[in-house]
Amino acid sequence: MRLACLDLGSNTVRLLVATLLRRLGGLTVGERAALPCLEPGRADLIVAGTAIVLATLDLTGAGRMVVSDRGLREGILARLSVSGLTGWGPLSMLGRQDG
Repeated sequence: MRLACLDLGSNTVRLLVATLLRRLGGLTVGERAALPCLEPGRADLIVAGTAIVLATLDLTGAGRMVVSDRGLREGILARLSVSGLTGWGPLSMLGRQDG
């Protein structure tokens, strides 16, 4: 699982994401598809995804964000593999004890 974490100070992270959004948004879908760092099939989604990251940073005031290329199920499995089954379940997610 690949994780990317930007933790350079909130102003620096926001500036980097805003710059990336501006640069990607200035490219055509074909130009974005030719970027070696972009997964195939993501050229049409990357601008919207970057805008969501920027808006999330702005709305939450977060200084960093961890981004994964996996989904919710993989995240749950990764968490279980690290923490084991103790304290995991619907009730523990709400801050309650498993019963």
